[in-house]
Parts: sequence; C-alpha cells; structure tokens
Amino acid sequence: MSNYKHFVEENGYCLKVVGVDNFCLTKDKALEAIKLAKDEGVAVLGGDVYEKDGSVFRLTYDNWFSDKKLSESDGDYLIRAASESVAFIESYKSKEAFYALTFDD
Repeated sequence: MSNYKHFVEENGYCLKVVGVDNFCLTKDKALEAIKLAKDEGVAVLGGDVYEKDGSVFRLTYDNWFSDKKLSESDGDYLIRAASESVAFIESYKSKEAFYALTFDD
C-alpha cells in the first residue's frame, strides 16, 4: 500500500456509514496527504467538504476539482492539482471542516 493511502486510512474518518467509500481528514491531515500523494507522483483530482454534526459527518456540497488540460504534461498537472487543492483547503471558510480527497490512482 502506498504511503498516502496508508496515511489517509490511518488518520481519516471512514465515511462508509454515510454511504461513501472514502475517508475524510482534518485540514492539517488533508494537507499532509496531498503532499504525500504529490511526492509519490499521484495527483489529487479534487475533493468534497464535510462537517461533523454530533457523531455523523454531513456533506456540505462544497467541493473542488482539477481537470488536466490537453496541453498539460503529467508533471505540470500533478503540481497544479496539488496547488489548487491546497489553496482551496487553506481558504475554506470553516475551521471545523473535513476533506475527502479523490486521487488519480
């Protein structure tokens, strides 16, 4: 298992209880997961934002995505997608948000 996948599974909150086959992470852990994936050459396609309502995670319907441009190299896309993901997370209005990342793997 890759480092970033292991990190997400070890540090994330499972979303299967709300019908999603993914994990959500705190801001700091999401930023760390993005760096790990980038270091392994895996792009972050985007993500969804969740908030915790008591003990249940609730989708906020806020999200982001980074499509690869036709003229863009894989390396350039990897860098841009990571940068856009970091920018979205760092500027998100709620400090209590959780992030479910989608990786290009």
